[in-house]
Amino acid sequence: MIVELIGPMAVGKTTVAPLVAERLGIAHYQGQAFHGLDNKPLTTPQLWMDRVLSVVRNPRLFAKVLKLHNGSAKERLTFALNICRRDRFASLAAASANGILASGPVHALCQLSAWIQQDMTGLAPHITRADVYIRLFADAAEVTRRLATRSEFPRQYVAEHENWIERYDVVVNRFLAKLDRPVIDVAANEAPALVASEVALRVTQLTESSS
Repeated sequence: MIVELIGPMAVGKTTVAPLVAERLGIAHYQGQAFHGLDNKPLTTPQLWMDRVLSVVRNPRLFAKVLKLHNGSAKERLTFALNICRRDRFASLAAASANGILASGPVHALCQLSAWIQQDMTGLAPHITRADVYIRLFADAAEVTRRLATRSEFPRQYVAEHENWIERYDVVVNRFLAKLDRPVIDVAANEAPALVASEVALRVTQLTESSS
């Protein structure tokens, strides 16, 4: 079973994913823009090689992203490369038969759609689908607090968080409706270990009920 975590920035996807993988005994794929399969940062040459491989694997997705994105040429290219890399992580997880993916193609597409207020749900047929999506959510105040402590997030993300998260939720609902896969909602206000245990339990229950 391929599991993909989705949810707004700072909800805990990156922290929870490896804990869930450990509990379920499956592989963990980070799927972030600048990390490799071992979840370690890539050098610039490695990153570009990985981007090329990702585009070769799914040229149709690359072309569709370029067409739908209405930003500058640089923004369109950067985002298309990013989406293709995340989709390749999803395809590798699928090829392994079992795995959990954090920050995959669905989250990346929904994040951009919410931020630039542009509908990108037309890309749903072109991405690798997980078997089940785990939607993490937390109180707005808690997520904002976490954002404020993370220096890697631009300050405008924190300032615009309440408006952004509302748009994100709307886009996620549209995307998931098109993907037509099971969705499990899990509250992420508690400690990561507790959240991971709840996710693992819910995934196990779903697997047992469908077998």
